[in-house]
Amino acid sequence: MLEDLNIKNFALIDSVSIEFNKGFTVLSGETGAGKSILIGALSFLLGGKASVEQIRAGTAEASVSGTFLLAGHAAAQSWLDAHGISIENDRVLLRRVIKESGKSSAWIEGTPVTRADLGEFSLFLVDIHGQHEHQSLMHPASHRVFLDSFAGIVLEVEAFTALYGEL
Repeated sequence: MLEDLNIKNFALIDSVSIEFNKGFTVLSGETGAGKSILIGALSFLLGGKASVEQIRAGTAEASVSGTFLLAGHAAAQSWLDAHGISIENDRVLLRRVIKESGKSSAWIEGTPVTRADLGEFSLFLVDIHGQHEHQSLMHPASHRVFLDSFAGIVLEVEAFTALYGEL
């Protein structure tokens, strides 16, 4: 669970710290309120691609950090153990910085990690969905794919499609 998020010089944000309570959190607001910037900062923190355009104008670097509670999350703890990273009180601190040179750095609990490692570890922590991503059920082209999968005939459909293509 994300407990806090600290953002400095990211996009239009000078400096902001947000604390999250246990349970479900919704980011809502008017168009232009900054929801996308917060999601962008979180994505950056979790290993998303970095760009110098993310750095606030007039500053040399942007940084984002966040604390995650891992209590009862055995898979995440196993990943940390395998990478020699220890944590205290079931909490892990992630930090990421991008400099105006375009170089970015990432840390898990003060241990430098690659962006790939950060992205791999963050899969245990957060799953971000964009607007309308859940609406694939509304597209008729998706219906057969879902039905074939539900019926367990994906391989048979692929074989049939290949034979049909040969004819």
